Amino acid sequence: MVANFPAVPLGAYLATGTLLALMLVLVVLSLWLLVGASNLSVTITDKALRVQAPFYGRDIPLHEIRADAVAVVDLTRDRFVPGMRTNGIALPGLRLGRYKLARGAVGHVVITTSTTALAVPLADGSTWLLGVRDPVQLQQALLRAINEP
Repeated sequence: MVANFPAVPLGAYLATGTLLALMLVLVVLSLWLLVGASNLSVTITDKALRVQAPFYGRDIPLHEIRADAVAVVDLTRDRFVPGMRTNGIALPGLRLGRYKLARGAVGHVVITTSTTALAVPLADGSTWLLGVRDPVQLQQALLRAINEP
């Protein structure tokens, strides 16, 4: 009697290892995103508006901001309502990334559960929507920083 016992193909081990590695990367990125999302912040320096958010943070030079168009907006009815997400993250209570706004403009969105946000239009035609606790206070501080000599 002859018995044949084939070996497990090497590809099975490689596929399993690759799948486990990808799962680990996804878990680490998800945890990093959740921790980072809880630390969203907006800071005004003497030269820039600093938006700190996972993946989508940026320093926006004050001279690029269209001060005449900075406004507190209602995210449920205004022309700045975030529409289709073109790149970013949307979770319950959190929107980060690039979105098409109601009239087709490009919007960089950093919003949590608030229904109001500060719209910060830039010279390049894009707009940042910043969901902060007190958008009126941020607007006033930003306009003061822009208008300081």
